[in-house]
Amino acid sequence: MVARLRRLRQVDDDALGAAIRGAAACLEPQEDGQAPGWLHDEYTDPDLALRLCAGCPVRDECTELELRLAGARAVGMWGAYGERGRQALHRAWQTVESTTETATDAAGRVPAASSEGGDGDERG
Repeated sequence: MVARLRRLRQVDDDALGAAIRGAAACLEPQEDGQAPGWLHDEYTDPDLALRLCAGCPVRDECTELELRLAGARAVGMWGAYGERGRQALHRAWQTVESTTETATDAAGRVPAASSEGGDGDERG
């Protein structure tokens, strides 16, 4: 999964969010036109989430945004991952993320250090 998420590394959070809002299977309105009531629920049915995520066209985008914004701290199901699976994925994702930040680019240049001090990564 981490390898699949690499293609999204340069996509900003707003663009990921817009893609998710526009196509996520879990955000389909209910029969009454309202958003699903189970969103962000600590007790989301894992079987339901797995079925919804399995065919979702933005599953990777959802997972990438979740790892960026909440990482191992989020509650419920995201991208078909429950809390323990997401924590394990987050550890692997962070390792790749931190390795990429210090790697050289295709021309052999090392990316410039941020002028803001620190890496700005508050994902935990």
